[in-house]
Amino acid sequence: MNPLSARRLFRGCLGAVAVIGLWLGLSWHSNSVFFPPLRDMAGDAADYWLSAPGLRDIGSTLGNLAGGLILGIAAGTVAGLTIGQQPWLQRASTPLIEFVRAIPSVALLPAAVSLFGIGSAMKIASIALSIMWPVLINVVDGLHNLPAQWLDTARVLQLRAWQRQWWVIVPALLPRLYAGISVAVPLSLVVAVTSEMIGTTAGIGSVVLNAQYTFDVRRMWSGVLLLGVLGAALSMALTAVGRVVEKRSGAR
Repeated sequence: MNPLSARRLFRGCLGAVAVIGLWLGLSWHSNSVFFPPLRDMAGDAADYWLSAPGLRDIGSTLGNLAGGLILGIAAGTVAGLTIGQQPWLQRASTPLIEFVRAIPSVALLPAAVSLFGIGSAMKIASIALSIMWPVLINVVDGLHNLPAQWLDTARVLQLRAWQRQWWVIVPALLPRLYAGISVAVPLSLVVAVTSEMIGTTAGIGSVVLNAQYTFDVRRMWSGVLLLGVLGAALSMALTAVGRVVEKRSGAR
């Protein structure tokens, strides 16, 4: 780790510690039914989320999230590569793409329940459908801005179609693909949690909703805190991937 990265990490950790310390101090003597002290939320988090049922709920959420991300990113990338290289197909599909992507992702959840039921298939499909659009659009945009000399070089070298895709087009699209994934990942967590609040009994979202219904405020807030931790972890992982993509793009 270089000194600049170490300083950024230190400042980030220092900021997080300061916020937690302030929150802990301000809520220490809180008697509010709806906003218990942070120490109580942390205690409930340790009691439930580290137990077997809690770990199963975390595993359910992460499994659905991973499945939806893989499926959505793959579908968006393949569709973007196909549409972006066929002008007639892009003209024909643009109205449909604009129409579907304008619909809020959570508004499609009732339709997903009707099609797939309330199991994991519904959750994974909902996540995949919601995140494929930013990936698709960024891939198509990247194809439009592909350096002409790269394609000319591929023609001079007489590369086959699959070789041109794999060795020229896909590497050139990595920055745009990463941009699409950067938009998709936070959205995927929102859809994953929301989908667990619709008639299901597994997952972090289901636990948070049930805790609200039963007035288990500590459990509800501990679930919210856990989602914040997961979101931060995803963001850090995405940042690390972005550095790799930046280095590979810079090397070329």
